[in-house]
Amino acid sequence: MNERRDPNWNRTVADVEQAVEACLKSLDKYEQAFAHVLAAQPVTVKPNFEARIADSAEHWTSTLKLAQKHADDVEELLAEQQNLWANWQDQYATWRSSLEQQGAKPTG
Repeated sequence: MNERRDPNWNRTVADVEQAVEACLKSLDKYEQAFAHVLAAQPVTVKPNFEARIADSAEHWTSTLKLAQKHADDVEELLAEQQNLWANWQDQYATWRSSLEQQGAKPTG
């Protein structure tokens, strides 16, 4: 295959090289002009302590309300179990007493 070569290919390569060099110079200027923006410095923002305290108070209030609800549920269950246990003890005492009245000795 017969390829035709551009006799000015050296000129084309030189033009590309100049274009790349111009881009690099432009980037250098950009970096110099915006060095303060590009610098890796942390941005310090003073926290709004009043808002943080309010958020914390709301969090604790909701946590305490939830804890109170759970405590109330547990107290209700304990009271129910206490009533059941007291009822069982009463029934056991009645049964034991009836056995003693009949002259039998209960075991347990």
